[in-house]
Amino acid sequence: MYGELPTATVVEILATLASLLYIVLLIREKVACWPFGIVGSLLSIYLFIDVRLYSEAFLYLFYAVMGVWGWMRWHSRVQSDSNPVIRWRCENHLRAIAIASMLALGLGYSMQIYSDAERPVFDAFTTIFSFLGPIWKLPR
Repeated sequence: MYGELPTATVVEILATLASLLYIVLLIREKVACWPFGIVGSLLSIYLFIDVRLYSEAFLYLFYAVMGVWGWMRWHSRVQSDSNPVIRWRCENHLRAIAIASMLALGLGYSMQIYSDAERPVFDAFTTIFSFLGPIWKLPR
């Protein structure tokens, strides 16, 4: 009756379903959550490239890689005490924010000059600052 759904719509539906399954299984602490998170991230890459948010696409590639890393850690049953809470002093936070801001400006202006990206500076800021959380959690 209405014809075929556009490819981007199908990909968006599948990415959303995979991401929802990831969240539900993650909440239940099931190792099976990781493949769904990885698939949701990989499908999202297609969507972000389609709307020319290249920095965001790169971020979701990072999420897919971190998903593989998380899956391997959970699968090997890493002890919870091997992931201690680390406290940062205020100047460490300020340094990280300053570095992330400079990286975001560099990425944003590069995307503005060398690509056809939509809102490249804004996209770069949300992308670079989204990297901070997972990076802060990496073991030292």
